[in-house]
Amino acid sequence: RAMMSRCHVWLAMSEQEGLHIPPMEAMACGAVPICTNIGGMRDYCLDRETGYRVHVGDIEAAASRIAELHGDPVRWKAMSETALNHIRSMGSEKENATRMADLFAACAGEAGMARLFDFTSVNHNTHRTLSEYLTCAERQLDQCETEYAQALVEPIYAFYNAENKVAGHPNYFSRFQDNYGGALALLNRIRNENREKELKRAFRYGSTRPGVMEAFAKVRGYELASSYANPARFDGKLRIYLTLKCNLHCSYCVNEKVDGADKSRESVPPSAWAKAINRAGRHVVFTGGEPFLYKNLPDLINAIDPFLAVSIYSNMSFDVTKILSQIKREASFFVSWHAHQKPDRAIFLANAKAIQANPLFTLTAHAIEAHENQQMLEVDLGFFRKNGVPVEIDVDQRDFKGCLQAQAQDALCRKRIYLLAPDGTRYQCVSRLMRAAKPMENILSQPLSEDICVAMCSDYGKCAPCDGLGETTMGVLKSTGRMQDNS
Repeated sequence: RAMMSRCHVWLAMSEQEGLHIPPMEAMACGAVPICTNIGGMRDYCLDRETGYRVHVGDIEAAASRIAELHGDPVRWKAMSETALNHIRSMGSEKENATRMADLFAACAGEAGMARLFDFTSVNHNTHRTLSEYLTCAERQLDQCETEYAQALVEPIYAFYNAENKVAGHPNYFSRFQDNYGGALALLNRIRNENREKELKRAFRYGSTRPGVMEAFAKVRGYELASSYANPARFDGKLRIYLTLKCNLHCSYCVNEKVDGADKSRESVPPSAWAKAINRAGRHVVFTGGEPFLYKNLPDLINAIDPFLAVSIYSNMSFDVTKILSQIKREASFFVSWHAHQKPDRAIFLANAKAIQANPLFTLTAHAIEAHENQQMLEVDLGFFRKNGVPVEIDVDQRDFKGCLQAQAQDALCRKRIYLLAPDGTRYQCVSRLMRAAKPMENILSQPLSEDICVAMCSDYGKCAPCDGLGETTMGVLKSTGRMQDNS
């Protein structure tokens, strides 16, 4: 309370909240709130009366409001008093519990449904509740209660459709897209329309919802033979292949296992990459290929916005200590020990120690549990542990059934990823990146589009071993003939 009483302004820039009590507490201590236009904050932060509301992510608007209050003490005092009185007028806990009970008691029929949707705020609990509504609607459909199911689904679809249009923030809609996809699929089933465009959107936003993949396959004239879904969640990072060249040629490497791979593409200068990365405003992973073979790597890393996290994937099999000494910002290193290639353990250890000694750096070392490595791993890992560098063991990615098959198959593929080639071009998967097939936008010349990629693909079975990682859903299709890849 003493801290809040010293505040003139309370800034609440959350992307998602329920009620969010701290701004209310600050108002009760005399502060004027500046809040994002979400959740329960809309109930007590009345724009230009008890505080100011700004769009999620609009830092400039928030800063402008702070400056206005700082330059106009009379306005600040009036708003401070209004905010304090407003909080006091909201009533006691007991009074509010009674009001809430009355509100839910009144929720009956269509008018009650509208009131309930108006009352609920956009937060994680709301999305879980609406997910249960969709599950209930699906049960009603199975029991031929179509009218009841439609009454449940249509408000959910309208709600999410409206939120999608007004959110204006790149991470916002992704939080509830699964419900949106589920509502799309159920509406299609209720209306019995089987519209390809709607089912593709349902697969895009709710690919793991029951029946979604089957319905999309069916409308394209296929049956679903099998499916694959990786439960990992999209981390929002840019995965950039600065170069496709590498000083090692491991037999289990994803880049070595793609038929028709083209590794000769030219790299982009550091200044161009840094400008594009800072404009995108996303954390970044530099992979490849070997990032330390990219010319002027420190210049690129140092030019990236310090508020963006940078990770570098490397085999560290040649001396990079000089390059490391030129990096002047925080960075995380994910380094791989490839035992069967017999790199110099002393060099790898020296590089690892240089990272450990730098307070700006973090180190994670790992090795692949491939059969090529197994004979030498025990001795090598003992050496590194003895010298203070523990090495984690990761599984061989060649176990993914979509790779290293004798014959390719038709499939649906849905990924959430930003995967960028050395020339800045985006691709849906590593296999396409390595073959320069089906290019998407180029980050150097235009903003990145949605993080979700959807394709009808005839190359399942020829995927790169790592294409099943991350947030990925695939459906293998039965067909009498080859499908044209028109994605």
